[in-house]
Amino acid sequence: MEELRIKLDDIDRIVLYGGKDRKTAQQVLNALKDKPDFIINATMYDMKSGLTISDTIIDNKVINGGNYTDRGLAFNDNDLTQTTTPVALAAGFNYFLAGSPNLVENGAVNIDCKGFSTWFITKGQSKRLAMGFDDNELLFYFPKQEMTITELADDMMLA
Repeated sequence: MEELRIKLDDIDRIVLYGGKDRKTAQQVLNALKDKPDFIINATMYDMKSGLTISDTIIDNKVINGGNYTDRGLAFNDNDLTQTTTPVALAAGFNYFLAGSPNLVENGAVNIDCKGFSTWFITKGQSKRLAMGFDDNELLFYFPKQEMTITELADDMMLA
């Protein structure tokens, strides 16, 4: 399977569970009283610090940030919007997960490559994961082949 699509009408709530202690998805599931239908391990690491490399807001508090991009998905329950960290905080969104880098914005490829070399964006291939949404669905895309960030952005436009 290369993608998972969840109809927005079927989403009761989305919760970001995070922190600086490392846990597997199974450990997170075991700790939750209200068991979710899906747990998605969406952590992106800075290998030196072990911290995620994008802005993350949980319960309207930035738990880490300032690395690479501040554009991503803000949400309260199933109210999703694509925005930036400062706007999400000012608007009182409880949760925000930035992409690293942002791939698509307003229906067009718009790669935020701040912090990445041109080689990394256009030539560096690896296995990648992307998350996005449209008016109807939340989409998790995980191609099996290695690709560049530009190739992943192009594929997300077709998904």
